[in-house]
Amino acid sequence: MAKHFPAVNAKEEMKRQKQTELIREADIRNPIYFNEKMLWLKYHLYNKSDIVAMCYNKYMVREYVENKGLAHILNKLYFVSERIEDIPWSGLPEECVIKLSNGYYGHVFKRKDAPFDIEKAKKILRNTKRRCSFAFRISGDLFVYGTKPVYVCEKLIKAKKSGALPDDYKIHCFHGVPRFLEYIHDRNYENKSNFFESAFIDIANMVDRSDLEGEASPIDKIVLPSSFDEMLECAKKLSADFPYVRVDFYEENGHPVFGELTFTPYHLQTKTSLKELGVLIHLEYIEKYKRILIS
Repeated sequence: MAKHFPAVNAKEEMKRQKQTELIREADIRNPIYFNEKMLWLKYHLYNKSDIVAMCYNKYMVREYVENKGLAHILNKLYFVSERIEDIPWSGLPEECVIKLSNGYYGHVFKRKDAPFDIEKAKKILRNTKRRCSFAFRISGDLFVYGTKPVYVCEKLIKAKKSGALPDDYKIHCFHGVPRFLEYIHDRNYENKSNFFESAFIDIANMVDRSDLEGEASPIDKIVLPSSFDEMLECAKKLSADFPYVRVDFYEENGHPVFGELTFTPYHLQTKTSLKELGVLIHLEYIEKYKRILIS
C-alpha cells in the first residue's frame, strides 16, 4: 500500500467533485470546512490505513462487519472470482448482482424477468475495472489500491419498481455518531438513467435538511424504513473506528442489509454544508484514529 500521497491541487480536486459553492480555495494546511477536512483525512489518514483499504473492498469488508458482530446484516454471497473468465457464467443464480470489489457503478444485474447478455456483462465489468484502475489515482483516493480487486456475486435485492435499484439508506457518521440520513429512491443505472429522488435528513431532529445536499429535494413527510432503528445501531458499531464514514444499507423484508462503507463520498455540497459538516469533524482527535487505523 502507498504510504505517501502525491501533491494535490485542492481547488481542482473540488471542481472534479462538481463542487459549485466553494467558500474559499480549499486549504488543507489549515482545514476548517467539510471539503478541506475530508481532503486532509484522505491524505493524512485514510490513504495510509490498511483497515480503510480493507473496508473499502466490497468483499473484504465482510470480515470487518462479521468482527463487529453483525454477520446477520450481510447480503448473501454466491461467489468471488479474481478473473472475469473464471466467473461461472452458465451457472449463475436466476437473479444476482456482480460487482467489482474496488470500484463504483458498473455493476451487472441478472433478473429472471429480463434477458441476460453474457458478453455485454463481461464488457461492463471490463470497462469498470479499466476505469477504476486510474480514476482513483486522479481523485487521490489511493486507499482503493491497497487491496486486490475481485468480482463479487451477491443476491439481488428486489426493488419495488421493476428495473430500478432498491431504495438506498446512506447514513453519514461522524466519530461513531449517525448524524444524517441520505435517502435515494427510484435510481436506475441499467438504462443509463440517473434520475432519482433524494432526501437529506437530520437524524437527531428528524427534519429535512435538503439545504445540505445540492441534489436533494425538500420533503414534506419523512417516512423511515421499519428497520431504521436497527440500521442506526449497526451504523454506530461500523463507524466507531473512523472520524467520518458513510454506512450504506438496503432493507429487505423489514431487515437491514449492509451495502458498503464509503470514506470519501461524492457530495454536491452547499456553503451551508461546508460549514455545518465541517464543524462535526474533530481533527484534534487524529492521534486516536492513527492508533486504530495505522499499524
